[in-house]
Amino acid sequence: MSILQDQRLTMLRGLDAAKTNLGRNKLGQFATPPRVADEVVRYGLSLLPQTEIRYLEPGFGTGAFFNSLLEQAGEYLITQAVGYEVDPHYGVPAAALYAPNALELRMTDFTEATPEPFDLLLCNPPYVRHHHLVAAKKVALADAVVQRYGGTRPSGLTGLYNYFMMLGEAWLSDTGVAAYLVPSEFLDVNYGVVVKRFLLEQVQLTRIHLFESEQVQFDDALVSSAVVWYRKGRPTANSRVELSYGGSLLTPTHSRTVAHGDLDPATKWTRDIRNGARDVDVAAAVPVVGPLPVLKDFFDVKRGLATGDNSFFVLTAEQVQQHGLPAEVLTPVMPSPRYVKSDVIHGDAAGYPLNVEQLFLLNCRQPPEELAVQQPQAWAYLQTGIGTVSKKYLCNSRKLWYLQEAREPAPILCTYMGRGGKDGGPFRFILNESKAVATNSFLMLYPKAFWRNRARQHPELLALVWKALSAITTADLVNEGRTYGGGLEKIEPSELGNVPVSALFELLQPTKALTLIS
Repeated sequence: MSILQDQRLTMLRGLDAAKTNLGRNKLGQFATPPRVADEVVRYGLSLLPQTEIRYLEPGFGTGAFFNSLLEQAGEYLITQAVGYEVDPHYGVPAAALYAPNALELRMTDFTEATPEPFDLLLCNPPYVRHHHLVAAKKVALADAVVQRYGGTRPSGLTGLYNYFMMLGEAWLSDTGVAAYLVPSEFLDVNYGVVVKRFLLEQVQLTRIHLFESEQVQFDDALVSSAVVWYRKGRPTANSRVELSYGGSLLTPTHSRTVAHGDLDPATKWTRDIRNGARDVDVAAAVPVVGPLPVLKDFFDVKRGLATGDNSFFVLTAEQVQQHGLPAEVLTPVMPSPRYVKSDVIHGDAAGYPLNVEQLFLLNCRQPPEELAVQQPQAWAYLQTGIGTVSKKYLCNSRKLWYLQEAREPAPILCTYMGRGGKDGGPFRFILNESKAVATNSFLMLYPKAFWRNRARQHPELLALVWKALSAITTADLVNEGRTYGGGLEKIEPSELGNVPVSALFELLQPTKALTLIS
């Protein structure tokens, strides 16, 4: 480690300690690890056609990339070095640290500055989520993108780091190269379509390296990371993109090059990147004639109930007895997935689950004046939530703050978030033989009409369907979901609906009731 790097890291530790985690989170301040900075710089220098460099580092912080560039420049001559940093807490000490190195550190917002040409742009943009951006800033950023590139306006869900990527193109020289160390979530979510279209249409996308989800790059942010590289200029018919995965940027575990036209902005790119690294057992695939059946052909997939406050509306048997709540205002509800150890939930004659803790959802349907008279115990309990629970966002948006969504129990549940481990994959399908509903810790699977009655009359068919779902590979589920740092996997209802399920086509085909959309 160089003396300058040691000074920077010592300074960084002190500056981080002087700020709250919440304050840094709102500004998206997550420092680049030196090992990542070193590899990004080394790879970036290898892409440059010239040895004289005009260098730009937006979102400068304490200058992890610039520090590494100074160490590795060698034969390269840095003719200009500019950084942007909006927070003087980091900017002022950083400017003093690099004063001998001719760095011009501008204490202003990069996204509002006038572009100048630079040969090498390296950036770990502020990881500011959309809800930390004020409305006027969102509008201004989206306006800037549309004004320069036209096309679809970025979604209000777009994070600040996406705008750094899109607006950075204007700062490149004719032979300029840019790299961004960013969260990988934009590769898979709906708002990322505009960003991916930019990468495919407005620049020459050259490489995306996806770190494995277990390889969290930031000690203080649990996000899965990627490095995106592009050159100035529009793509050509012969443009190619390197997709690498795992390992490190310089020594990835897997790497392949695809034609630029093979990438579709509407698809999940982490799936495209990982699929190139995965050995596919073609012989194991079930042949299907026509469109590939997916789970939504057989089920309506709904998110579980959002109660507004589980700690208030979900009650134990002891709490029910303590408050004298009658059965008429209670609905059995599943515990959190971590407390559901079995993949089959049995029910008693009344439909209450037997092999998990019995919990109850307070489910009052009457208006206040009727409820106070007809169910005084329930009314008395609800009064304890007035002004606290009643003011929470979801409760406050309801016509009656305590009114829960009317939902039938789902015969099959799926956990929507988890990590793989010794006990299996991150997602579990659970056969629900009880009448318990589920909160939004689960996804609820309701059979489509063409086989719903048959399943009700023949529980053995439902059990076979559940077994077929449980046999879906982790790879197929993860491909449709999204990955976060530390190996956390999540899958949304629409994503679960797109999981291929050829086995269900084979299983339910004898009913002669299946009609796939052609």
